[in-house]
Formats: sequence, structure tokens, C-alpha cells
Amino acid sequence: MREEKDNRSLNQRFAADQNRMRDSQSFFESDPNFADLIRRYQPVKTPSKLYHYTDHSGLLGIIQSKTLWATHFEYTNDATEVIHGIGVALKQLELAVSQTDSSDVEYKVEDYLLDKVPNSKPSDALVQVALATLRVPQIERKSSYEFFFACLSEHGDQLSQWRAYARDATGFAVGLSGDVLRNQFVLGQLRDENSGDTVDVLKVIYDSKAQAEIVATWISCMCKRFDDMIPGLPVECHRDAFLKANTWLIASLIGLALHFKHPGFVEEDEWRIIFCKYDCDRSESRKCIPIQTRSNPSGVIPYVALPLCPPQEGLALEHLIVGPKRSARPGSTPSAFGIDTLCSSLVGGAPKLGIGRSEIPYC
Repeated sequence: MREEKDNRSLNQRFAADQNRMRDSQSFFESDPNFADLIRRYQPVKTPSKLYHYTDHSGLLGIIQSKTLWATHFEYTNDATEVIHGIGVALKQLELAVSQTDSSDVEYKVEDYLLDKVPNSKPSDALVQVALATLRVPQIERKSSYEFFFACLSEHGDQLSQWRAYARDATGFAVGLSGDVLRNQFVLGQLRDENSGDTVDVLKVIYDSKAQAEIVATWISCMCKRFDDMIPGLPVECHRDAFLKANTWLIASLIGLALHFKHPGFVEEDEWRIIFCKYDCDRSESRKCIPIQTRSNPSGVIPYVALPLCPPQEGLALEHLIVGPKRSARPGSTPSAFGIDTLCSSLVGGAPKLGIGRSEIPYC
């Protein structure tokens, strides 16, 4: 009877975790402890305006489709944007592993869970497997969580971003309302409640000390949670408990890594829209916001098209800034009338849209 009760209790706990993930509009809010940690380092409010740097094709795509493309985190143009955050997670996992049993004897996961390893805890196996798993390229490991992100900035006229993200300053900075983004994404107005998909709008963290503190705190929290849970479970439940804890630890560390960036980029004041597709094999998940592919010189790129407004409504662009190279060469760029006509005809009138030119002398 006790084993049946323990099994039922464990299944109820796992079901509650899965339902919480499915019911939450936010990946980072799906776990109360995780949410509390993130809130300590995030601004209370989203900026009134956020800019997405892009080229003329990107501008046309945003206006015509009323969507913003979020690329799979391992296929972004600049791999260093992700490698840095993953590196922070790996370093903290290595530190956690260094504090576990250091003998040369190789133990199985079950040995740790059954307290057969001297001077060890169940979570020692958790951090060891998490470290080994995170070192494996994403393409070689199966996950219940797939992450995609799009980049925004608080600044609409910054030379470093023009050069890096707007085809060497010949593109545009598309200004979007921070409140609209929050309403559409964070508050879940565009989300299918059965899909499990989540979208978060988070400010990038550049401070190295803060990054390390966040990851170390979360690993410690997960380890304590796991160590407290395992002794109360029957042996036959250990494997499922371990697999689920490991999956969530890996996913949450990747989620953290996606809003970390090297301190050298701090001037960008970047924000990221982070989309997480949960359990991609489920039919409900596939049909909500589907994963699509596009090609570029580096290969086939997975992405999702995030709707910026309901289909029946016009796209509420706040501001559009023309890049400095286009500004400096008016003869080689579409006229202001052409851009204004494009926006007004496809955005639904957009009489309040302000179109400006970069003030940076760069050509």
C-alpha cells in the first residue's frame, strides 16, 4: 500500500510540474523558485520602445507578415552570443562537480540514488550527468524543450548595432512598443493554452558576477530539491525522478544562458524575446506556432515566426529609423515616401509611425 501511495504521489507531482509548464505563459515563471531568482535581476518594467535592427528584406518581412522571426539558439549568425552563456553554466556545473566524490571509481547513477557512494548525495549524480549532457552539441541530444530567440535594443541609433545587425548600416531599426510586446507575449494573448509554448521578454544580463551568482544559486536550489525528494521515493521511481530533474536542470540552464552576454556588449542594452517550444512531438505543440526552416549560406536554419499582433489587427510600429549609410546616400535608397507608403498600406494606416534617419555620420 505504501509503495502504491508513493507511486501515486510521485506521478501527481510530475503531472503537476507538466501542467504548470503547459499552463504558464512564461518559461521562467513555470517554476516558482526559478521565477523568484529571475525577478531579482530583471527590471520591473519593459522599456516603452524597443528596436530590432534588420535589413530591407527583414523590414519587408516584418511588415507584411506581422511577425518577428526567432532563430533556434544554436543557429544564430553570431555563435558567441550563445557560447558565452553556455560557458557560464558549464563553469558552475564544473565547480559543483568538483565538490562531489573525487575518487577514480566509476559509479552508476543508481548507486548515488541508493546512497551506495561514500560521502555523496543523490544530487552528485545530477550535476555530473548535467555537465556531461550540456557539453554535447544540441543536435546530438534529444530535449523536451527547444529554444528560439530574437534580439531587441533600447537604442535605435547605435553604430555598433548598425554595423553588426543591419547589413553594415544600410538597413533599418524597427521600433516596437514595449507594452505591446509584453501584452502579446508575456501576458499570453497570442498563446494556445494547450500547446505548452512560452514566450518571455527579458533584459540581457552583462555583469559576469551576476551571471555566475544566478547559475550557482539555481544549481544549488535544484540539488537541494532533488536531495530532499529522493529519500522519500520507492526505488522503482528513482529513474523517472532523475530523468525529469535532469531534463529540467538542463533546460533551465539553457534558458538562463540565453539572456547572458559578454560584458563587452553592455552598450547595446539588449533585450531578448525567448520562445520555448515544450514537447515538440505533441500534436498540440506542432500546430500552434510551428517550427519552420529557411536557408542561408551557412545551411538550413530552424526558426519560429512570432506574431506581433492578432491577425485581424494592424501592426503597431512605433518608429522606423533608416540606417546611416542609407541616410548618407539618398540616391541609392528608397525614398521616404516609398517607405511611408509601404508602412501605411500594410500596417493598417499607422498614422502615428515616425520615420527618421540616423544621425550618425557613417558612410
